[in-house]
Order: sequence, then structure tokens, then C-alpha cells
Amino acid sequence: MTNERQEQLKKMLFDKKKDVMAYRKLSIEDLIYLYRATDGGRLFYGVILEKLRSLDEICVNISKYTRMPFIYCEPETFDDQVFVYCSEEAAKDAAARFAEEHAQMNVGKIKKEKFLNFYVGLYLLGVNAVVLDDGEQQVSIQLPDLVTRPDYSKLPEGHIVVENPQLQLTAIYFMQELRKPEKTKTMQELKAMEEEMMVNVQRGKYLVPLQDKNKIPFMKYENGDTYQPIFTDAGEFSKFNKDNAFQAVAMPFENLKKIVLEQAKGIVINPQGFHLVLLKNQL
Repeated sequence: MTNERQEQLKKMLFDKKKDVMAYRKLSIEDLIYLYRATDGGRLFYGVILEKLRSLDEICVNISKYTRMPFIYCEPETFDDQVFVYCSEEAAKDAAARFAEEHAQMNVGKIKKEKFLNFYVGLYLLGVNAVVLDDGEQQVSIQLPDLVTRPDYSKLPEGHIVVENPQLQLTAIYFMQELRKPEKTKTMQELKAMEEEMMVNVQRGKYLVPLQDKNKIPFMKYENGDTYQPIFTDAGEFSKFNKDNAFQAVAMPFENLKKIVLEQAKGIVINPQGFHLVLLKNQL
């Protein structure tokens, strides 16, 4: 943003004739500048939310190590954040900056009709904030301000919802660090992250896919090893069940070892996501 444009926007702040309708005509870049210039003014925050919802497309950084949105823990607020961008160019520039810290990213595009699924899906990852980045400036948006968390309290009796947001979050953080070609965490830090993840693994309830007549599918790797796929939530299960060939049964962690096939070496949790392999002796 040029200095001239900044001065024009500053003058708007002192123009009493300007109202919400006038600000709605501004670009997101202009609104983020005004939001920051007013130390987080709620008026501009609200208009930014409107603008973000009305975009035709957003871009997001996808970690190559998890195939999931890159999540960042903000060191001051401890918000678990996902970055979104108004343009592919801004997302690619951000990916290049992250690469300097050995975090490899792809850029994912999300069309307007998929916004709701994307934002609601962030709750399943344990994310609580979205950072809107215009390439020069950022604004942090609390996820509940953008989309309401689904309310499962009125589901029919017997309907079970399986979610593991704390497992998703801790596993993504761990894999983002573990799979870096050049480690930026010490072995002690990685061990602590792994232990936190494993606590959430053991607390979890999972979706186990079944085929006709209770057949359990397995995945065969290039080296010949086989593992049974297990899922943390319906979103991850749907990535595997694209042809609707499987049903899912909810099962706590302590029961998983009972259903592991003899020829399988263990299980793989979220194979299309953070991809955590556990051997039989770890169950």
C-alpha cells in the first residue's frame, strides 16, 4: 500500500460523513489498514468479516507434511491459527517465507460454495482463529465470529458424533515439526510433543470402516506391509470413502487392538491427513 493511499484512508477516519456503507465499498486491504490504525476497531472488524464471506475464492497454506491446513500457535495469545489469503500470489509469497524456516507448503484454493465446510472443518482440527493476510498486513479473526460451531445436542438418540480436535491439533503440530528435512525443534521438544499427541490418541474414539458382512479394509504399502485405516472424524473418513463403499463403526482406542487383522502390522490414523502409523504393540 502506498503512502498516498494510507493518507487518504486516515482522512476517512476524521470524516464524520463516512458511515458503514462507505466503508463497505473499500477493499479488504484498505479495511485491514483501517482496522490496525484504529487499534482493532470493531466497526472495521465487522466489515472485514462481511468482505471475507463475500469473496469468490480464498487461498490457504497446506502443509506438505500433513496434507492439512498449516496451523501456527501464536506465541502471545496462544491462538491456534490457520492463514487464509485473498489471492494466490499472497499465499505463494507466504509459502516462500515459511520455506525459509524449513516448513514446506502447497497452496490450496477454496471456492465460495466450500467456505462453510472449510471453516466448520477447522473446529475438527482444534483451530480457534483464522488469520487473514493480504500480503502486507494481517488481521486475526476468532473462528466463532466467522462461523458457528455445529450444535450436536439435538441429534436423535443413539446418533454418535466422533470428533478428536485435540488429537488432530497435537498430531498436526508434531508432524509439521517431525517431518521437516531440517529440524527446528530439539529432540527433547519433539519428544514432549509426541507424548502430548499420544495422550490424545489413547483418549480418542475412532471411526472404523467396514465393508459388506463386516469385512475390514486394509491398506497395502509399497514394501508389502499392510495397515488398517482408522479415522478421527467424519471428514477424514469421507476422504477414504469417496465411493461410499464403506460404513463406519465408532470405537474407543482400547478396543482397536481387538479388530486388527492377523496380516496387518497395525493401524494408520487418518491416512489422507496427518498419517500416524501405530504398530500392534502400541495399541
